[in-house]
Amino acid sequence: ALQDTLVNPAQMPALLKELIAHHQSLRLVDMKTMPPENFLSPEVNAQAPAEQAVNSQASAYKTPLIYRHAITFTLAGNYMELMRYAQALQDMSSQVLWDKAVLTAKTYPENELTITVYTLSLDATWLSI
Repeated sequence: ALQDTLVNPAQMPALLKELIAHHQSLRLVDMKTMPPENFLSPEVNAQAPAEQAVNSQASAYKTPLIYRHAITFTLAGNYMELMRYAQALQDMSSQVLWDKAVLTAKTYPENELTITVYTLSLDATWLSI
């Protein structure tokens, strides 16, 4: 089942912080949770409110909602350590999905890596940090 292969949303912040602890030369600059989104129909969010109400009532009987729980965080450190962190994140046995990663060069040898990761859940409840 989907739920068995993904990280529980409530465990995501601790999991990411634990991984950062294994890369001691990195610094956590920023970490934000994003509001949960309906993963299956992002186009619904762009519709007018009246249309959303009709469509959400109709789709409520078709498919269970799957929520996307995302965290965006920024790490600072040297390039190689940031890449090792990204590789460790990718290699995790728990399934964490990536949305995007942006590397910004600062004053040598400092770089910042901003990553958005997410997990999927049938539960709309989300933990804020």
